[in-house]
Amino acid sequence: EVQTPLPRVLPAEEQLQPLATVLPYERVSHYIQSSSEISLSICYCRHQAKLLGKYCGKPIDVCMIFGPFARFAAKYGFARKVTEKEAMRGRDRAEEAGLVHLTENCQEKINFICNCCGCCCYFMKGVTRYNKPSSIATSNFICAVDDDLCNGCGVCVERCQVHAIVEEESVVHIDKDRCIGCGVCMSICPTECMRLEPREIMREPLRDSKQLRMAIATEMMSRGRF
Repeated sequence: EVQTPLPRVLPAEEQLQPLATVLPYERVSHYIQSSSEISLSICYCRHQAKLLGKYCGKPIDVCMIFGPFARFAAKYGFARKVTEKEAMRGRDRAEEAGLVHLTENCQEKINFICNCCGCCCYFMKGVTRYNKPSSIATSNFICAVDDDLCNGCGVCVERCQVHAIVEEESVVHIDKDRCIGCGVCMSICPTECMRLEPREIMREPLRDSKQLRMAIATEMMSRGRF
């Protein structure tokens, strides 16, 4: 299991609303509202899939870049600068399409939020190859199902990007080792039987990308990887 993952998952923001306390670094809107410069870029992975005739059809222009990187990407034509309102619309489009918000495992000054699918995006495809994707990238939440409300329709099974939901005996079950706590399965549930719950162990992201990379380097050195 990875001790300090490089990425982390930000939950679909609409699904966080019922929770009593959600820290700012768990919300996409926090990063949008606190950034002076934002660009929306074309998703490299889905763009490549489109060129190869394997495109899933999900939005291709909703990946976000922040700060100086947003300015650089827009200047050289890799992205387009947008307003806060436009970025919020990009977030909503991504969540409606069932894309997973993926960012750096730190609290401050993140450089990007990718909006990933499990079929085209290389990182998400890599995550799903492991039996425990939640050890590689996750949020501080996990999906739970109310069996009394679930009618076993199975729409959430297809929606899940990491194959963490299985249908058994007319109800669905969550594989807790696979669930990354993204919440994208919940928005299409017709009976509203699904909810996000805080994980038993909550991991606070490191302060910034410098601390994150130092922690990862230290762990790799301790394992003799350098």
